[in-house]
Amino acid sequence: MSKPSEVEPARGARDRLIREALVSGMTYERAGEVAQVSERTVRRLMSDPAFRAEVNSLRAERTGRLADRLS
Repeated sequence: MSKPSEVEPARGARDRLIREALVSGMTYERAGEVAQVSERTVRRLMSDPAFRAEVNSLRAERTGRLADRLS
């Protein structure tokens, strides 16, 4: 079994991949493929209010940057 100290960095990297995939417009299924997890895992993460808020915040940031570029 993995030690907690080994699992946390892996989860952090996985979660970052999922967030970036979702922010870039990928479906839950595709985001899961990118992070090598199931769609169900992505849905479970998105049911966490803190994780969902972070994804929404990153989307808003990216949208703002794109709008600035278009101006």
